[in-house]
Amino acid sequence: MANLSEYKGLKLGKEVAPKATEEEVNKELTRLQNNPKAYAAKDDVASIGDVVTIDFEGFVDGVAFEGGKGENYDLTLGSGTFIPGFEDQLVGHKAGEDVDVNVTFPENYQAENLKGKKALFKCKVHQVKSKPALDDAFAQKVGIASLKALREEIEREISMRHEDEAFNAYVEKVSENIISNSNIEVSNEELNAKYDEMIRYYDAEFARQGITLEKYLEISGSSLDAFKETMKPQASKSVQIDKLFTLIGEKENLIPTEEDINNRLNAYTTMYNIPLEKVKEFFADGKMEDLKKDLLQNKVAKFLFENNN
Repeated sequence: MANLSEYKGLKLGKEVAPKATEEEVNKELTRLQNNPKAYAAKDDVASIGDVVTIDFEGFVDGVAFEGGKGENYDLTLGSGTFIPGFEDQLVGHKAGEDVDVNVTFPENYQAENLKGKKALFKCKVHQVKSKPALDDAFAQKVGIASLKALREEIEREISMRHEDEAFNAYVEKVSENIISNSNIEVSNEELNAKYDEMIRYYDAEFARQGITLEKYLEISGSSLDAFKETMKPQASKSVQIDKLFTLIGEKENLIPTEEDINNRLNAYTTMYNIPLEKVKEFFADGKMEDLKKDLLQNKVAKFLFENNN
């Protein structure tokens, strides 16, 4: 049983989201400019800051060593990606040239068999690419008519991001205030269900990094029980917020309607260019409840933001 405190008319200091600054816009433009995928091939010799596409193979005492070979590798000169001295020796070379790069592995190099060893890398330069100028042509390559229009679009997106951040921060502040003044109990069953949900999330995150949760726990010298213990405050808070949002949703008649659900499904068809039937199939096996929960939480979050100051 939950005893819910007042959740409307709270005055907790809603802040106006800041607009994008010129510095933020310039930083994003520089990030786009520095993306190697935006670089254009050039016939001139490579300079620091250029990207060279190379094949390479390393030899120590005339013998190729494991891990010392690569093909069609995009290397940004001056990035410090390779061992000291390697990138500098590719400066001044053009596409089509073969280059012998002589280096010495650092004494603290991770591979024991290569520490302090002199090595020869035989390289083939396939292409030299340079950073694009920030001009209308650059903007057109990313699908915007002009550099001015690109700056305006970046400014709009950053400002929207600030608004989202301010929205989420205020809703979290309101939610925490309501929870601290309410009595929302969390059962062991609910807590365990949230643990399972969070573990599935971490499983997926670790998988994207090429490692299992079990392997991570082994490396970190932890256990599943200890891992769950670290998640307890977050899990408990998450369950309370879920219950809070459900209670407010029911009280304020914010439960998602069929129209809400269909609008979201149609939005997915447009966003991912997938037929509606395929989208419905995806949500058929138990995932519809997750969709309804997300819709409910969005509606309640908007309600809390609009009804508190």
